Amino acid sequence: MATQQELCKSIAETLHDYRSGEVPQPTADHVEQWVKRFDPVERHCIITELAHILPEFYYSRSRSKEALSKLLESYLANYPDPWETLSETRFLNIQTKGRSQVDLLRLLNEILEEDFGMDLQLCGDRDSMKYVYIDDCIYTGNRFRYDLCTGDSNSPSWIPRHAPNGSELWVLTLAAHTAGVKYAERFIRREARRKDVTYHSVIADKYIENDHNKSVVSRYECLWPSERNYRDRFGHRHSAEDRESEIRQLRNGKWLRDDGVPTKETLFSSATSRDTVEGAMLEVGFDCMSTTTIGSMRPLGWQKLQSFGFGTFFCSYRNVANNLPMAIWWSGGGRTPLLKRKDS
Repeated sequence: MATQQELCKSIAETLHDYRSGEVPQPTADHVEQWVKRFDPVERHCIITELAHILPEFYYSRSRSKEALSKLLESYLANYPDPWETLSETRFLNIQTKGRSQVDLLRLLNEILEEDFGMDLQLCGDRDSMKYVYIDDCIYTGNRFRYDLCTGDSNSPSWIPRHAPNGSELWVLTLAAHTAGVKYAERFIRREARRKDVTYHSVIADKYIENDHNKSVVSRYECLWPSERNYRDRFGHRHSAEDRESEIRQLRNGKWLRDDGVPTKETLFSSATSRDTVEGAMLEVGFDCMSTTTIGSMRPLGWQKLQSFGFGTFFCSYRNVANNLPMAIWWSGGGRTPLLKRKDS
């Protein structure tokens, strides 16, 4: 069994290029300092599970570039001549919040120069009918939706405002949460039909299963505390009557999962480890919540829907999204985050 110091070193090595040049390079000591915010009895399990999970969910710069190159190949494989296709394709730069799209387009430019000997500025022209939307991750689906669909005056709303009638739209993303894609594509397909735009379903390097609105949830790759775990940890806060009333409300709102869900554990090393990490992240998340009044912020990460939070582990060398558990990135009140977030 690996020691805590060895596990902390492993996590630091996984995160080696996180915000390189902007924040100090992660070290085992930093990881060890961060994990002290959790109950001593649970620290080893938390570090063990993160050492297991983060290599799957963290996209370094080199991994992001490799994934983006494969996504580009998948797109070009739909047409006979890649060079001709690139010359006819416009890669959208439309986001008004954050820099993920801008940064990925720079990465794409490197790929185009190295693999095709052409510059991104040479791709597409005023009369192009092929368009590609690129992003690092689809989380809740809200940004994806409003970048492409009707929104407020500050939303790009590309399809209704700018898409040529009869054009094609492709979406390439490093990662995509299945519930977010399902939600956003309902609106995107409707907008596309109105302008006779051929919309092609999301192509992602990594699909993260988080759709709990199924009759059988076979996989679930985000945090979703169980009812039993919640009762054990937080049930003492209320009287028996109030506790049961709260549990009913949480259960009806799908804030809590049942025992045996998911039917196959693919995120954690075991169902028991899932319970430990979910409960610990939720408990520390509640503590973080005491220092913020940000709307829609949840203990397990930002989410507009009423819940305990989005609860993903996906992040990249660029930044950490606020959809991750607050325990990982929140620095309010002088707390030490595992990954210091750069606000968009």
